[in-house]
Amino acid sequence: YRDGSRQFQVLSTSEKEEEAVEETIEAPAANLNRLPGEPLFDRPSRLSGFTDTVKLITTSGEKRGFYITVNTQDGLPTELFINSGRAGDEANADSEALGRLVSIALQYGVPAEALVHTLRGISGGMYGTYQGRMVASKADIIAVALETSGVKNTQAEGQPCPDCGAPLRFEEGCRKCESCGFSKCG
Repeated sequence: YRDGSRQFQVLSTSEKEEEAVEETIEAPAANLNRLPGEPLFDRPSRLSGFTDTVKLITTSGEKRGFYITVNTQDGLPTELFINSGRAGDEANADSEALGRLVSIALQYGVPAEALVHTLRGISGGMYGTYQGRMVASKADIIAVALETSGVKNTQAEGQPCPDCGAPLRFEEGCRKCESCGFSKCG
C-alpha cells in the first residue's frame, strides 16, 4: 500500500528528525580515584574469613561434600573459594572457575548483594541444606555463603520499616525490624 493510504499500516515514512537523547551515568564516589580495570583492593598477604563444609546429595543418591571459603577485607567479601575435594574432575574445575569469577567480581566492585541475587535459586542435580537454607547447586551455596557472611548491606541499614517506621537491620540476607517483627528476604 502507498504510505498514508490506510489509517493503520505496518510501515510509515516520516521526515521528522528524532533528537538524540544523551544519558549520563555517574560513577559511584568510591570508584572516582581508580582507573577502569583496576581492582578496588590491594590484597594483603593475610585475609580473615571462614570456611564451611556443605554436603549435598546428587539425584543418583551419591553424597558430595564441598568446602566454601569466604575471605573479607575492610568488612567486605573479596575472595571466595569452593572446592569439592576431588582433584582433577570436571565438577571441581567448574567449582574453581566459579570461585575465581565471583572473587574477581567482588574485587572489581560488584556488590555482594548483586551476586547473591544473580546466583540464588539456581538449581542443578544436587540438593541439601546450608546455613538452614535449601540449596540446589554450587551457585546456590555461593549465594548463601555471601548472604550469611555477616557482611552488612549498607543500603538496607537504617532504612525505615514499611510497617512501623523504625530503622531496619540487615542480617542473614534479610531486612529485619526489631520493633514490629517485619522481615523481607532476597
